[in-house]
Amino acid sequence: MNKTTREVGSTDISNCSLDCPKICIKNDPCKYTGTSTCVCLSGYYGTQCSKRCSPGCLDDSCNRLDGTCPCKEGYFDDKCLKTGKQAHNNQWNSHCKENCSEERNFKFDLCYIGWFGDSCLYKDLGVDAIMDDKVLNDNNDSTCVKRNNVTINWQLEIQAITWIRLVFTSNDDVREITAFYFNNNNDTNASLDCNSVDMRYRKVGNTSMDCHCDGSYFVTTVQVSWQSESLLCSVHVNGGSLRSHRSVSVCFVVHWIVLQ
Repeated sequence: MNKTTREVGSTDISNCSLDCPKICIKNDPCKYTGTSTCVCLSGYYGTQCSKRCSPGCLDDSCNRLDGTCPCKEGYFDDKCLKTGKQAHNNQWNSHCKENCSEERNFKFDLCYIGWFGDSCLYKDLGVDAIMDDKVLNDNNDSTCVKRNNVTINWQLEIQAITWIRLVFTSNDDVREITAFYFNNNNDTNASLDCNSVDMRYRKVGNTSMDCHCDGSYFVTTVQVSWQSESLLCSVHVNGGSLRSHRSVSVCFVVHWIVLQ
């Protein structure tokens, strides 16, 4: 923390204003008590208020020092970063809120937070990320916003991702999908540029669009953009399906097509 003087009246305020930008991020105020310190707004924590509370925190707020918080339904652990049901013997069915579908025809099952897709098979890394709008990873496809891009940021946590599902009100006119992958939050240049020529995609039902660049990538941030008049409702990010159901994964891959 930077020391500030309190003996010269208005000079003290001037000194504080010079100190604060060095300490606090732009959306967080300073507190002047002889030292200039950050006062974290709701949803932020850490010594410089530079960390976001987990999306799993109840009321989207957490302890402003260490990020701990009470959890929303479907999340657990001290910072609510883990998802799913902790105690269930049947791994295949444990992530469905109701009985999972026996069919593999892109039926949308009601999943516990942190899972999505047919029979809630796929682990959703998106619930642990910070996105531009909170409704995009709230496990509710009826809450939607008008966007043509989204930034998915895991802050300093590196993730291995393989594909992304975007859920719209309609996928009829979704086109020109591109993605930029960053493996360091301090980078200004993407480590991978997956443009509309390289991007593979498939439509799922009438609302979802799955997009994928060949391979699995270790990233901290992904930026995806597209053209569409439809509202965006949810963003899911997968790092692989359950190993015990590898046959479903194989069927999934062969249906990718190249976006022209």
